[in-house]
Amino acid sequence: MKINKFNRKLFDFYLVHPLIFYMIWAFLLNFIMECLGRRSLLGGAVYLLQSPVLFLYNVLIILMTLSISLLFKRRIFVSSLISLIWFLSAVANCVLLGFRTTPFSAIDLTMVTYALSIINIYLSKTQIILISVLALLILALIIFIGVKAPKINREVRYIKTLAVVIVMVIIVAVATNTAIQTQLLTSRFGNLADAYKNFGFAYCLSNSFIDRGIGKPDDYSEETIDTINETANAAIAADTTEQQTPNIIFVQLESFFDPNELLGLYYSRNPVPHFDQIKEDCISGYLTVPTVSAGTANTEFEVLTGMSLKYFGAGEYPYKTVLLDRTCESIAYNLEQLGYAATAIHNNRATFYGRDEVYPQLGFSTFISKEYMTDLEYTPTSWVKDKVLTKEILKSLEATENKDFVFTVSVQGHGKYPTEFTGNEDYSVYVYGDASEDRIAGVSYLVNQFYEMDQFIGDLTATLADYDEDTVLVLYGDHLPGLDFSADDLANNNIFQTQYAIWSNFGLNGEDRDLTSYELSSYVLNLLGIHEGIMTRYQQASLDGDRALYSSGMEMLEYDMLYGENYSHDSINPYKPKILKMGVDEITISDAILVNDDLYVFGNNLTGAGDVYINEEMVTTSYFNPNMIVVRDAKIKDGDVICVKQSGKNKKPLSSTNELTFTYREFEAAAEGTAESEK
Repeated sequence: MKINKFNRKLFDFYLVHPLIFYMIWAFLLNFIMECLGRRSLLGGAVYLLQSPVLFLYNVLIILMTLSISLLFKRRIFVSSLISLIWFLSAVANCVLLGFRTTPFSAIDLTMVTYALSIINIYLSKTQIILISVLALLILALIIFIGVKAPKINREVRYIKTLAVVIVMVIIVAVATNTAIQTQLLTSRFGNLADAYKNFGFAYCLSNSFIDRGIGKPDDYSEETIDTINETANAAIAADTTEQQTPNIIFVQLESFFDPNELLGLYYSRNPVPHFDQIKEDCISGYLTVPTVSAGTANTEFEVLTGMSLKYFGAGEYPYKTVLLDRTCESIAYNLEQLGYAATAIHNNRATFYGRDEVYPQLGFSTFISKEYMTDLEYTPTSWVKDKVLTKEILKSLEATENKDFVFTVSVQGHGKYPTEFTGNEDYSVYVYGDASEDRIAGVSYLVNQFYEMDQFIGDLTATLADYDEDTVLVLYGDHLPGLDFSADDLANNNIFQTQYAIWSNFGLNGEDRDLTSYELSSYVLNLLGIHEGIMTRYQQASLDGDRALYSSGMEMLEYDMLYGENYSHDSINPYKPKILKMGVDEITISDAILVNDDLYVFGNNLTGAGDVYINEEMVTTSYFNPNMIVVRDAKIKDGDVICVKQSGKNKKPLSSTNELTFTYREFEAAAEGTAESEK
């Protein structure tokens, strides 16, 4: 009875003073969210005490969203739904921070399909079941609130209430603008993780929904763009470096860095002897990348385009936004002007980060993904080992008569990293040091993957050393691994730095220097006397120039080419999307034999990703070898049409073989015919 009286009083207060009620609730909800974001109750309290103005500003944002419920008679349901969305976003952020250092942002909603494709690597079956049950309970809770929550009996005064909501929006807008003008806030986040900690979860998450792409610079005009490009062209015109056009190979190594940079840890042997030797003998330095522990595609974007992500929206992935519907100047397009063929290689699914859709927008004509590879070996966490890449790189070099640009993205070093030893480890490198057991376990797994990745580096350089064409190889790590390293753990004291090295089989000379990932390709091309491309020339002209002026011009060029009038190219985008060829080796089928209801399909270059289609209907397929796959209990008749399609994630067809019309034959005669055709 006391509870009912309390509820009655609370409800009456809510009816009379809904905004005051929402203020109190927004304060409590924001505190909970900040605790989740810091994964600590104390952390939320410290933020409240140390940054009370910013804390209350975030409360104001939540209050603004809750005020929308005043427009509904079922305002309790609507406000509960809004609160639940905030709360679940904070929970998602808390969970993600357990695996990476990048907080939850709007772009993560576009990455759900990719997250689901690797969820079994990061979570156990029990955890997946618990999350599924929790999701169902939340859905049931929403339905329950929707059914049981009482309506407001009094009439909603829509004009007055709408005015209140508009005033709330204006207050938040004015507060935001004032805070930015006084530098209490910033709308551009150099480090997303630090921004969430400094400016609050509600503001940063909201900003990630609103802030997309590159805003139009104040002084953007055709004259400004012409001045920037003329200055860069004049600087490049003075360069006397003789142009060389060797094969150019980039290898982006997943989560890779020199583990000897970790302070306080020691190894039974050097985990990366080949990489260290290359750094010592060749051009090398630190590479500042835009991300930590995740976001491979963003480092990839910067390297390929020479564009910086710091001008884009918070946490944005251009692969999931602007590049979905437009092309972009890249090193692949630039080298095409010199007759290069461009091939991308990735020993993971073609659809991961949408690469099968984005690579044609970046100038690649061929893409060799995991679905087109054979003889794959896997890590204990189910990622393809990098040793397969040597064969695929050579295959791409030999597939064309042109000079080749080969961009390779590895995957072996990918997490999740273990937090304990199982007793079944067969490691080549053992880790020692004054660190927690979970840190030692994680680093032990990681450095042993690095050891094998380094063996791949050694095999690749040994193979290319004897290759009969001049070749440059660029090696670099895309970001630090998700092992919660801090700056204090590293010799270079920077969690946004990996290392790069530039190797060649003809003695390329150059200066060791630290670079950003968006400067790397321009620097490599500069060493070769290659200056094709607007962004390439600007980067090359600015390597030793005024960095503040350089940043301003860079933002202007990025906006112009991706969102503006493209004055850099006479207002016409010169880059046409490529028709992407999947794989180098042509996959074909030559015959099909039915034996005891099992259909044996014969062909060339078949892989485990191939699925048989009968009359455009996919059937269950078993892979045997590059020349044969089998359909058990096949339902097929004379005249049915057979083909094999390479399947990506969720069985998305990536390419198809020739079609074959099935004709039933006796097994002996069919076998003889097939054997003869194989000869």
